[in-house]
Amino acid sequence: MLAASLAGCTSMSTPRAAQQPPSTEPAVLAFWLKPGASTNDPRFVATDGHPCGGVAMMAVTAIPQADAVIDVETFVEFDHQGRVLRQWRGPVDTEVVQVDADRVGIAWQDRAWWIDGDGRLYSRTPDKSPSRTIECPDLPMFHGSKYLTCFALPDFHTGRERLIAQQSICS
Repeated sequence: MLAASLAGCTSMSTPRAAQQPPSTEPAVLAFWLKPGASTNDPRFVATDGHPCGGVAMMAVTAIPQADAVIDVETFVEFDHQGRVLRQWRGPVDTEVVQVDADRVGIAWQDRAWWIDGDGRLYSRTPDKSPSRTIECPDLPMFHGSKYLTCFALPDFHTGRERLIAQQSICS
């Protein structure tokens, strides 16, 4: 009887990302401030210099779309033939450290989130999956960037290899 009741259980300490509700607590994250854009935007908590350009700090429960004032990072999953499978928007100075189903896990400072395909944030533990660097295919959304980094890491729950591309963290 006990075995039957445990058969459908997942880890009690780390529920599968797809089972968690989106975060309702805003996270203050950094996004690229486009050159010449006004820093007088009501969405901004603060603006600051950055080694690679200005950033706008915003309190968000979802990663915003790029617009005339801000830009976002792009995380891309691709297959072994270099075909794009899915994309996520992300904040500045983060890296993908986990993947679970249709979400990527990022960590920033002392906090960690899952991001889904619509940009919604979900709280998560700050764990990091083992990864290995791989050669990047030609992905048009990165316009031949010399800062492109690609790596393989296991899906958080299935263990299936996932291939991710992103711009390296600027410093």
